[in-house]
Amino acid sequence: MAEKKAILQILVSLKTVQNLRASNIEKNEALLLYCFLLLLAKEQVVLHHEYLDDLSGVKETINEKIKNVDGNNIKLLYNNYIESIIEKVHLRYLQALLDVFLPLEANFLKENSGQLVDSILSMNFDRFSGSDSMQPEELTEIMNYYLSGNNYKSYFNPFSGLSSLAINLSNKINYFGEELIEQNWLLGQIRILIHNSDLKSKLVIGDSIYNSNSSRFYDFIAFNPPFKLRLDKSRLSSKQKKSKYLEYYDASTFIISENFKKLNKNGKMVFVIPNGFLYSNSRANKALKKYLIENNYLESIIALPQRILRFTGIQVNVVILSKDSLKKEHVKFIDATELVVDKNDKLNIIDTNAIISLIQSDKENHLVRYVSNRTIVQNQFNLAVIRYVHEPLELSAAQQDNLVTLRNVIQPQNPLPSAEKEGIFIKVSDLADKSTTDYSKTFKNLLPRTLRKEARILEKNSILLSLIGHNLKPTIFNVSDKNVYYPSNHIIAFEVNEDIIDIDYLVLELRKDYVIKQIKQRSRGTGMPRISKNDLFQIELVVPSLDEQRQKKYQYQESIIDAQTNKLQALIEEFGIDVADENSFLRHKISGTLKNIRGSFNKLKDIIDNQIFDYLPHVYELKANPKLDATLYDYIHRLDRDIKSVHRAVKSVGVELTLQDIKLETLDFIRFIEGYVKEVENRPNCNFQISIDIDEEAIKESQIKEINFEGDKELLHQVFDNIIENAERHAFSMEKDKNKIIVHLLYDFENLELQLDFTNTGNPLPENYSLEAFTRKGSTSGENAGNGIGGWFMNEVMKLHGGKFGFTDETGPEGGIDDTYATTIELTFPIELKL
Repeated sequence: MAEKKAILQILVSLKTVQNLRASNIEKNEALLLYCFLLLLAKEQVVLHHEYLDDLSGVKETINEKIKNVDGNNIKLLYNNYIESIIEKVHLRYLQALLDVFLPLEANFLKENSGQLVDSILSMNFDRFSGSDSMQPEELTEIMNYYLSGNNYKSYFNPFSGLSSLAINLSNKINYFGEELIEQNWLLGQIRILIHNSDLKSKLVIGDSIYNSNSSRFYDFIAFNPPFKLRLDKSRLSSKQKKSKYLEYYDASTFIISENFKKLNKNGKMVFVIPNGFLYSNSRANKALKKYLIENNYLESIIALPQRILRFTGIQVNVVILSKDSLKKEHVKFIDATELVVDKNDKLNIIDTNAIISLIQSDKENHLVRYVSNRTIVQNQFNLAVIRYVHEPLELSAAQQDNLVTLRNVIQPQNPLPSAEKEGIFIKVSDLADKSTTDYSKTFKNLLPRTLRKEARILEKNSILLSLIGHNLKPTIFNVSDKNVYYPSNHIIAFEVNEDIIDIDYLVLELRKDYVIKQIKQRSRGTGMPRISKNDLFQIELVVPSLDEQRQKKYQYQESIIDAQTNKLQALIEEFGIDVADENSFLRHKISGTLKNIRGSFNKLKDIIDNQIFDYLPHVYELKANPKLDATLYDYIHRLDRDIKSVHRAVKSVGVELTLQDIKLETLDFIRFIEGYVKEVENRPNCNFQISIDIDEEAIKESQIKEINFEGDKELLHQVFDNIIENAERHAFSMEKDKNKIIVHLLYDFENLELQLDFTNTGNPLPENYSLEAFTRKGSTSGENAGNGIGGWFMNEVMKLHGGKFGFTDETGPEGGIDDTYATTIELTFPIELKL
């Protein structure tokens, strides 16, 4: 505990130096300097007292001390890279950094320098820094676990990055790493020296894809490659172009095959890969999986939790290949998707002990399955873990006896493409949700839209199912007086064999958990799971006799009627049915005439003051009744006061009235938000930095071409402006460099939702501030409190868009981006995907 507190204090001191001192060097150079000075302190190359007496000679002192260092690694780093940084850095900045690192005690550095350098790197490589972020140490521990029990001598990492996989390796291992980016290569070397100076390591700047050296072989190969990397055809050699595992749009298969060639006999290869590789049916991908299965090279696959990497929220897997001479004709599949020790919306921490325990176990359980290579071939080389490790359907013996495949009770429709250019074109979001009792639709209230090439006309007596997500959203189409079209790539339409199954019973059965479990098992992808039509037809349903089906249907309908009746009665008792809409009517009434009343009053007062008063100076003393004390002046004064009071009240609810004029249009979400951010960047006198992270990896992994939504540009721009104005008013400091807003997109493609985060630095929200207080109309807080409309307005706009409004205090237990961020405003939108 004391060590953690000390490390935190060092990070605070370092942040203070960054904010208060001018350095004369770039941010990447400053990061190199921090890590190198920590290395000098750990190795006791320069001591604190050696520069105190003569500050002007501190650079010379460092230079002289490094000349006398025994090892070559520190000298080479200094002479080739660090010396030039120290030469140009401001002396006072350097002194402040030395005051942070050099006073640290040798014993403290011996025990904690590794954790300290990782904390410094994490502070500078946060979740918004992209794929150069550090690999989680828990993932490293799982990958390097496969070194244990083997007499491996050589270790190759073709994508070494910040050398995460080299940390805590045995000094008996010869580690060789390649890294393309020079800064990462330098930081990786320093990190190894701080963590494990005895490691036999060699790091080179090299391109492991286009300039791969296949003449060397290794006992152990491990890597975490760039995801969905597109290959440059012009940079590939003629030999590489002939590879049957080559795909230009995704380098993953090529990278795996090329590195597997470098593995020694009895060696092992461990790598991280997104789900796309496991279930892809592309020619090259399938050929590689076929080769690995037929030769018994595939040992195991571990499905890891989502959001374990800082730069993307997509789910990844650890794949283990082996050239072990004792080949086994099966693959061990491990479902570790729920094994986390700390879970939140931003970053999950893997439960390493639980996963390693599953790796060590030879027994099957609900998270582990041993699957024969023959079974994998029968599943067309689909390697998705959920295909083989899944929950039991939990059906009774009688239900299992009545199982029938969906193919046997339906007849798919196959209509021709439409010749029309415009029509009622439904989306997945228009289908019946699982929670609704009304699963029959005509779609007649939808507005006509431009028809896409995948549009197909709906025939009468159609049942519609979604091919996206784990919820089929079964919907009965009732014939409309207008043609209705559906996207055949997202929705399937079919007719029901009513001699076998009741149509209402079918809809209700398709909503049940045992069906959803089968959908999850057969779906492809995690970001946006999809099920193929062929896999959908193999889903099994419990289909008893028609009489029993109808009886079950009627029981369900009766239960719904009872539940709705009870709910209605409760509402009547709680609110009273006769006052439901009174306030809305009054607001319309007042807002329509208030402007005329204010204008008429001002003109009336002007006539009295400028015309009548000249002829009748005592006009304000006139009374309606001699017995009353009130004069015309009193009435005019009261009227003026009350009109202003009404004006203030209507002004506070005026925003509510404008919401009734919402104008929705189909927008490309990415372009819309990128355009807004660019607009903000170009505003004059902007006192903050704004950036955007759209998580391109997640979009690529799910093969999404466009993310659309129905939105009102004007209202949403007002919401975004409100968020930024709140940050400017309540959070930001006077120093522009400290003020930042990060716009971040989080995807839930399965539920067709997108969360748009606005995260700002500075002062956090008041302690224990609740969402109810934030969104309650008229609620205010803080010294710079507004009129209490902002949070309410944002919440109302989001509701009109079918979305949700929320926030996270990043300084509290639910936060954790890093210590510079204060508050995240979260806007969740329903979306439509274009593949």
